[in-house]
Parts: sequence; C-alpha cells; structure tokens
Amino acid sequence: MAVIFYPKGSLSSGFVGYRAVTTLGSEDQYAQKWFSLNDYSPQEAKRLAESCNKHWRQKAESVAANKQLSFAQWQSIDDVPGLWAQLRVERKMRGTTRTYVTPCFAVCLRKVGKIGQKLFRISPARLDYLAAWEEACRLYIEIRGLPSEAIDHMLTIMPDPSIFYNDLYHMTPGVRENTYRQSIIDKVVY
Repeated sequence: MAVIFYPKGSLSSGFVGYRAVTTLGSEDQYAQKWFSLNDYSPQEAKRLAESCNKHWRQKAESVAANKQLSFAQWQSIDDVPGLWAQLRVERKMRGTTRTYVTPCFAVCLRKVGKIGQKLFRISPARLDYLAAWEEACRLYIEIRGLPSEAIDHMLTIMPDPSIFYNDLYHMTPGVRENTYRQSIIDKVVY
C-alpha cells in the first residue's frame, strides 16, 4: 500500500499528481487510483490519495484476518509427532467471498531446515484418502531418515476418515454448517 507523488517530467505520459496503489490482502487483487493535479489542488489530491490508501488498508486487514483461519484445527496422529490430520479453512475473494474447507494430512518440515509444513490435500480430483496418507508418510520417513520399511507400520496406523468429519469438524470454528460437513465427507469417503 502506497501513495506515490509523480512530479512533472517523471512519467512519459505527462501525468502529474498522486497515485494510491495496493494489493487487497492477496496478490491477485490489485487496486490503484490516480489523482491528477489538473483535476484537484495539490492538497486535495494528496488528501484523496491518502484517504483511499487508508480505506484499502482497512479492507486488506479484514481480508488478512479472514485468511488467519487457514489453519483452523488439527489433530496429531498417534505416536507420530510431526504428522497430523487437519481441516484447512480458506476464504477466497473472487467477486464474492467463498469459504473452502479441505481435509488434508500435514507433515512438519522443520527437520530439513525449512519452516512450515507440507500439505497433502484430500480430494477426488487430486489425491484420494489412501494416496494422501501414503504421500504424507513417505515425506515423513524421508525427512526423518527412517528406514523404508517404516512405511508398512505407518500404513497400519492410518486414521479413520471420520477424524475429519466428526472430530475435527466439531472443533473447527466457522465450519458448523452442514454443507461443509457434507463436502468434507464427499472428499474423504467416495
């Protein structure tokens, strides 16, 4: 978010005035507004640009607050620290705000010098339940340097799909509506 002043001769188009520019909480929502000194006094152009910038900053903060729900709830898998089941809640704005709830398995990447986690989203179009679990287990084994035979043990402790639509579903704020529950069931059980 910025207010930029363009003096005479700085732009090849000949524009002289203020420009307010920002991304509204995500990279794909770019907004800008130009205030020419031909249309406004210098004080009025600056005031309007700063007012626009302030309004956009508030809007971006509300978008960012909604995005904070992206890692709503997770549940650790028995005896496997660093591997967990998670409901990922994302709010995306494309015209209107929509909420997406995606069940996934997450693996902690801290052991390889990275900060964060790798998600294996469960959906009929990408990875089914078993494939997502296997991929997560393979990465977990690779990161921790476990023997390849450990995959057999990992497959035996695969959690039941109900962990997503019963346990995690009831603990996750903002996902109480039955439509989300049904979409979770559709993704993990088909």
